[in-house]
Amino acid sequence: MSKNVAIVAGAVGIVGKYVILELSAKSEEEWSIIALSRRPLNFHSRAKHLAVDLLSAEDVERHLKEQGYTNVTHIFFAAYQEKPTQKELVGPNLTMLKNLVEAVEKVSRGLKHVSLIAGTKWYGPHLGPGKTPYKEDDPRYMTPNFYYDQQDYLSGRVKEGVKWSWSSLRPNPVCGLAFGNPMNLVTGIAVYASICKEVGLPFRFPGSEKCWTVLWEVVDAGLLAQGMVWAATEPKCSNEAFNFSNGDLIRWCNIWDKISEFFGLEVPPGPIMRIPLTELMSSHDDVWANMQKKYNLKDIPFKDLASWPFVEWVMTREYDWFSDVNKARRYGFEGMTLDSADMFLSLFQQMRNEKLIP
Repeated sequence: MSKNVAIVAGAVGIVGKYVILELSAKSEEEWSIIALSRRPLNFHSRAKHLAVDLLSAEDVERHLKEQGYTNVTHIFFAAYQEKPTQKELVGPNLTMLKNLVEAVEKVSRGLKHVSLIAGTKWYGPHLGPGKTPYKEDDPRYMTPNFYYDQQDYLSGRVKEGVKWSWSSLRPNPVCGLAFGNPMNLVTGIAVYASICKEVGLPFRFPGSEKCWTVLWEVVDAGLLAQGMVWAATEPKCSNEAFNFSNGDLIRWCNIWDKISEFFGLEVPPGPIMRIPLTELMSSHDDVWANMQKKYNLKDIPFKDLASWPFVEWVMTREYDWFSDVNKARRYGFEGMTLDSADMFLSLFQQMRNEKLIP
């Protein structure tokens, strides 16, 4: 029997996928992995997949009992349900967390830790500019914010005297290869660039002029997964939240030429031309379908490759938004040393190698 048994909720999302890959790289004696998602896994791993509806407490408990998962030690919660308003986000995203934690408690007596993925929306950059760098103990802004509800639920249970602890990581945009997700910047840029090249357009920065120079940050999904596993297994991290990033700061104006060079595109001179990606990219599904046939690309639906509202949101932030990540470093995590421009190029190359883009 493995020393640790992990349930990863949201297994086909960008965070859940990379947590599974991180755990799969470790020995089977150290970790067993249970992947929870309604959709089947679309990547290779040694995780055992379980299709459950996290919005149904009965469904979660029944499936765990039927499969005999009575020795779960860790929950990595990366499930997410998109809703149109902040208020509507609270109900389902809190319910899924509560249903899973409480079902595991009923079925398994050995739960040690619940790892939660949050984000820098904790600090309100979706509402407007704020004090930067963001720090973990910054005051909250006005609710609703489902991140608050999820963490308050976990911390409240700990105060009640449960035997498990929790940790939460708060990254800025998470960059990796996963599809059908509401927040994926890398694939959006790659698809936009590939279509520009195919139809003979220059590689314009599609965001706003002010966004072109603001400071911000990203995190590699693999690095984030390492951080989640570290925080879940390091005792001093119990009941703590950590900002998380690659460790550097970037500006679009400093990395756009590198991206354009990778795709063999030219950046036109002159002022920034704002391009409404959400409106315009939705009309290019036929172009992409032809490209898939022409270049023998994987048959992934155009709508699953990128979320244009999210890409557009990132590219129109007109103020700095980045975090202080030194708390995680003080607690012992040494991995936040990546070059974000190199990360983008590496992920684009992976997409090319896997026949996702030409």
